[in-house]
Amino acid sequence: MKRVRVAPFRKDGITGVGVEIYRGEEKNLVLEFIGSYYFGECSRQETVQAYVREILKQLEADEEAIVVICDGYLRYKMAWIRIYPNRLMFRFKRNRPYESCYMLAQDAWHRKSTITEEL
Repeated sequence: MKRVRVAPFRKDGITGVGVEIYRGEEKNLVLEFIGSYYFGECSRQETVQAYVREILKQLEADEEAIVVICDGYLRYKMAWIRIYPNRLMFRFKRNRPYESCYMLAQDAWHRKSTITEEL
């Protein structure tokens, strides 16, 4: 099962999102994909839809993933999440425990473009 970390960065109505995808067991995670996405002026719901689409593109048709989103606000918007396949299990964090992921989001916001890399 893959593990996905997501961290949005919003400022002045503009959104950047950092995504990291790991494979392996909890204690031996190996980073295999990073994404620094620029979504521009999107609502929170549009932002969620956009990065979940990007995550699904990175997974095989039968792969499952735990998606940890560092945006506590979404805990109150479960209807936005329930529409996605059962192979995605969502968890939410209120703070920014994934500094590298958050830095990818800030980078996209400053750069105003998207960069992805498979490792």
